Amino acid sequence: MTSFIARRLCATALVLLAGPAPAQELGLDDALSGDLLPAGRHALRAEIRYGEATQRYDNDGQRLDLFSSFNGVPINAVLNPVLLGLPAGTNLGTTQLRSQASGERLRFTYGYGIGDDLTAGAMFGWSRVRNKIDYQVVGAAIPNATATAQAALVGGYGYKPIASTTTESPTDANFGVRWRFAKGDNWSNVLTPVLRLGLAEADDPDNLVDLQLEDGSDDLQLALEHFHQWSGGWEMWSAVQYTHSLADKVWARPFAVGALPLVPKANSEKLERQLGDAWSANLQGGRRIGDWRWFGRLEYTRNSAADFTSARGQDVTGLEAVTAGFTLKGWLGLSWSGIRGYLADGRGVPAIVTAQYETVLDGRNAVKTDNLNLSVTMPF
Repeated sequence: MTSFIARRLCATALVLLAGPAPAQELGLDDALSGDLLPAGRHALRAEIRYGEATQRYDNDGQRLDLFSSFNGVPINAVLNPVLLGLPAGTNLGTTQLRSQASGERLRFTYGYGIGDDLTAGAMFGWSRVRNKIDYQVVGAAIPNATATAQAALVGGYGYKPIASTTTESPTDANFGVRWRFAKGDNWSNVLTPVLRLGLAEADDPDNLVDLQLEDGSDDLQLALEHFHQWSGGWEMWSAVQYTHSLADKVWARPFAVGALPLVPKANSEKLERQLGDAWSANLQGGRRIGDWRWFGRLEYTRNSAADFTSARGQDVTGLEAVTAGFTLKGWLGLSWSGIRGYLADGRGVPAIVTAQYETVLDGRNAVKTDNLNLSVTMPF
């Protein structure tokens, strides 16, 4: 239960394959992630992403260490020394916790051209997230203070010990279509409705420091995109997207806003959850030179607060308090395509290889991540 971290990573539009290519018949390497296929053509994309994080943006937009809410906490605030057979007022020490998160995501996307202006696709994946924890209790007037605090956490509250964790899970799956409803000689507009199924494993309410890459909710998404190409190989992509999450139920330990998120296990409950809707806007520019293409991109996403409901009437404001926020992300990328050469003389590899660096530039209730993406797209 890491409610002080914005766990929700807002979903992006379904990414399938190649470019819009309004002026080209084949269009399998006209970039901009336009992802439309000619009628009857298939394509498969394999993508691996590696990321890491040590900081987060809080509710005021300030950068703090991950899990800083559990750092510098006096043990006496949550454990009475008398319960340990010690004199009242005995100093039980202060927590010292450092976190370093990292992980990988492997994702496969399949696309099929139903018509020249309509492509259907599906996306599946797998993720692994590690949270390396360095935890101890310092400044205590008793020996083995760290073990004492861990024992109180396990025996008194029913949590798992604070320790490094590794979480593996399927990622949420996307199913959607891309419809090019308007086009000209050097531009096109695309509408993308997507159904996202929450296959990711749920957060473990008994583990204070585990991390999940995705929230596991079912979502309805709709994106509107515009593509434009100019002479000299310059091109631009812009998009807006709306995401509506469907209500579901999750296990959690409710607590009040302002209170330490340490809740007895008996308070665990399956709560009704309604994640806040999200809007995002993207602007990407790039240039193609021969078979190479470079690009830069900015994405701004804002999501409203989540809503939890307890059938037992428990106070859930602590879970809701830090779920509204925004992220500003930046990308730099480079891609190479062997498709034109393969079509011209049958030599080489008919594939598109793309490398991207992604970072969170600013945010509120968001994790400060840095990611490296590598993908290979094969049409057939």
